[in-house]
Amino acid sequence: MRKLIYNEAELMIELIKTPKRVTLLMEQQPGKVCETGLAVGDKVKRGQKVGEAPDASTPSIHSPIAGEVKETIPALTPEGHHTTAVVIEGGEADSEPTRGDENFLSSSAEELRSRLLEAGVGALGFKGTACFAPPLSVKVEREIETLIISAIDEEPILILNQQIVREHNDELRTGVELVRRVTGAKKVVVATTPALKPKVGEHAVAIEPVYPNALPQMLIWRITGRPVYNSKEANDKGYAVLSAETVVSMVRALRDGIPVMEKVVTVQVEASGPRNLRVPIGTPLFGVLKAVGCTLAQGDRVIMGGPMRGMAQFDPHMPVTKSTDAIVHQRGHGVTRYLDMACIGCGACVKVCPMKIQVDMMTRYCEYSLLDNAKSYDLDACIECGLCAFVCRAKRPLLQFILFAKNEIQRQEEELLEA
Repeated sequence: MRKLIYNEAELMIELIKTPKRVTLLMEQQPGKVCETGLAVGDKVKRGQKVGEAPDASTPSIHSPIAGEVKETIPALTPEGHHTTAVVIEGGEADSEPTRGDENFLSSSAEELRSRLLEAGVGALGFKGTACFAPPLSVKVEREIETLIISAIDEEPILILNQQIVREHNDELRTGVELVRRVTGAKKVVVATTPALKPKVGEHAVAIEPVYPNALPQMLIWRITGRPVYNSKEANDKGYAVLSAETVVSMVRALRDGIPVMEKVVTVQVEASGPRNLRVPIGTPLFGVLKAVGCTLAQGDRVIMGGPMRGMAQFDPHMPVTKSTDAIVHQRGHGVTRYLDMACIGCGACVKVCPMKIQVDMMTRYCEYSLLDNAKSYDLDACIECGLCAFVCRAKRPLLQFILFAKNEIQRQEEELLEA
């Protein structure tokens, strides 16, 4: 198999027209659920908090438009979790006054963490990259030895974090000192590509731009020389990863008083190349696609996330969240059809696995919910890169089998805790 190379093109970030209607999910990032005190008919200003954090580890949620609450309804997240959604309609220009602070670095770590959560700053990116983000709101229980700021996007077509480094270089440099102060990290490095390294300065560590080197587990392995397989192991060893977009949003929130109301998204449609858009959170998928001249047809597929790890969505009204890094559109004739076929034992998945797992055996057990057997074949070590499914000659949905097994294990553990 040829190497999948990360896209290193320069692609300016474009603004899209502010929508008249947004749907704000109260679970913007997996496991981070807010509560709303708003009711139908309430007036909302742009930048106003609409989702209150129930604890000291969840970022607040803010409205990107001014208007009126039209509905509070049950909804599904892009990952399929049940949550509540607040629908706001309007689009007027008035906004909450901002309260920036040019001298924010002189504040204490506790005060900075509190202000960041109040401004809605969490770990932005696919699945929130929350597994590998240090806490921003509570005292860090275990010292962080190495904090990695990733300026490389996790999947091949994505270009958003690289472009943020190009367009917000000063904020990123300030952010290095900010995350050191907030988290108490002993060492902060910026993972970047060789082409982008000169912009980052003395903190830069160049990583070969080959997928899946930018996934959090791989970054930690490449930079520290010590493999980690999941978030708990990363935390136990004192490692953490944040995206460049997250760090820049931290600086903007504290310095300029701007809460997180937008998400930079790489949009790939079949008729044209990728584009970087700054999208108001809560904008529906079809609205983002319409902004780039794409209309959906019967049989088309829309993926939130990249082509290797993203999730196909059944509803074009699914809103953009803080976890949305990419939107990929595929015409129906180009969609790969997985087959209900047994493994043919070719070994292609084993050869390509970066963690050297015996994927063929593990996924057979995942498929039939034989979870203990799957764990004995290193299920916990899988970093969910999707390369196994990409090369599977039998066209088996291997990544989906793996995610199913991991979700089942998590569900069983939660039931045991409740019991």
